[in-house]
Amino acid sequence: MTPSTRGSDSVTSTSTAATDAVRRVYFREKQREHRMKNRSKHSRLMQRVHDLEKLLRLATMSTTKLPPRKRPLSNQRDLLLPWKVVADVMKQELEASEACQVILRDRIDMSVAVIRDMQRFASLHHMYLNKDAVFQHFAFPPLSSPERVQEYDLVFTESDCYYLLQRSHLTFDVPMEALRRMNHQHLCSLLLLADSTSNDEKVVPSRNLYK
Repeated sequence: MTPSTRGSDSVTSTSTAATDAVRRVYFREKQREHRMKNRSKHSRLMQRVHDLEKLLRLATMSTTKLPPRKRPLSNQRDLLLPWKVVADVMKQELEASEACQVILRDRIDMSVAVIRDMQRFASLHHMYLNKDAVFQHFAFPPLSSPERVQEYDLVFTESDCYYLLQRSHLTFDVPMEALRRMNHQHLCSLLLLADSTSNDEKVVPSRNLYK
């Protein structure tokens, strides 16, 4: 490296150091100005807070010294909601209540239907499981017997109740639905619960035999 090169390098490094020093001084001045500005702003805000607190204390003291005044009737009326708004709200609540009532009624109907089906199933299941014992207790003939039986009896209990017992063992050459209607009409006429001729219908013969 020649002497001229070393001289130029030293001048360059000296210039760079001077530039960095100027930058540092510049940034320090900017930071100082920013801090001073923040302090000044904070001082103004605090002074504004003190002024407002002073005004609030003066207003409170002047209010407590004045006698209480009754609010004008017009202002009290202004606080009330218009009747149309109240009517709309009540109408909406009524519609919501009616919709909820419909849903609850549907749920009740479904629950009642399920309960009735369960009761009917339990009764039929109980009757099916005890049919042999009941037939034997009331002296029914076997299902395969050709004997014809048609008897009615009333059994009274100690609790002033009675049971109507019907022992029937007959063979009909009619459809099941017709047999059901015949028994319904006969029982209703026997118990005087309905007119025996109200549901009369022509019975169509069938090849199916029911006992």
